[in-house]
Amino acid sequence: MKSRHHFLILSIFVICMAFLLGYTYRLTGADVVSVNSGGSSNITVSPDIYTEGFFSNPMMSATETSGTNGTEGTGGTGGGGGGIIPTSNISINPGQFNLNMLINTNIPESVSITNIGGSSTIITISQTNLTNMVLIGNTTLNLAAGETQVLNLIFIAPNTTGVYNGTINIGDRTIFVSLNVVKQFILFDSNIIVLNKNYRVPQGNSLLTQVTMIPMGDNVRLDVTLNYSIKNINGTGYTTRSETLLVTSQQALSRNFQTGNLPIGNYTINLELIYPYGVAPSSAHFEVVTNQTGLFSEIIYWLLIAIVLVSILILIVIIIRTIRRLRKKY
Repeated sequence: MKSRHHFLILSIFVICMAFLLGYTYRLTGADVVSVNSGGSSNITVSPDIYTEGFFSNPMMSATETSGTNGTEGTGGTGGGGGGIIPTSNISINPGQFNLNMLINTNIPESVSITNIGGSSTIITISQTNLTNMVLIGNTTLNLAAGETQVLNLIFIAPNTTGVYNGTINIGDRTIFVSLNVVKQFILFDSNIIVLNKNYRVPQGNSLLTQVTMIPMGDNVRLDVTLNYSIKNINGTGYTTRSETLLVTSQQALSRNFQTGNLPIGNYTINLELIYPYGVAPSSAHFEVVTNQTGLFSEIIYWLLIAIVLVSILILIVIIIRTIRRLRKKY
């Protein structure tokens, strides 16, 4: 009888521990983020998406190193990189353009397109959200297997300052375009880069950025306003935020943004640095992807729940059998 009682107590203890483990596992989790543009070194943080503010560090802080315009990342002057993007049958290079432009000016750019399939293919080329802001040399290309052709583009800045986002669509591939249009390149410049690894943000995690403010003159002391916005590739806005800072020298700031309400897809984080003599815009591309860590946690949680339920069922069977044996004995 004592051994049966010990077995019963042990079974109940194991079930309670399994349930407690499952509950604890579900509550705890970590987001892997990076400390360099695009990610190269990883640290672990555990933000709470329900309590963390739009900025994780809303006050300006000086850093030991200062960025410059064109810092590694998706922000910066000139045609953005992005590397060669493989697809089912073509590859393109570059994968994005991030251009600083004066109003009513144009910049020629080109895209290298390679057919990596085993047969010839016809590729259709179009644009989204860049009407009157890009001239496309050819709208249709016929590439033999292994052939590479160059697509010529001319980007045209409108007569109004601001950040203009869109895409160049090449077959089933997409080149993300940001035109940062200003009246004149004087006094101030700004740059925003995405720090998340590979510019991807698991859904519900924070978008990590670094903002660099670059005064162009000596003895600068100005109040500047930083307007942030997150938009999709069609220009639909999801989040806006502003802050005003006193700037006396070049400074780099860390700014984090919540993405809990963003659907899976591609976005840009846009920055407009407004100062008494003009506007210095900048932008960077990022992608919201499925949170694989959260999905794995859910699977483990429900697996533990299943183990608990099976253990309870086994315990019930043991108790019933024990009761029957006791009845037969007495």
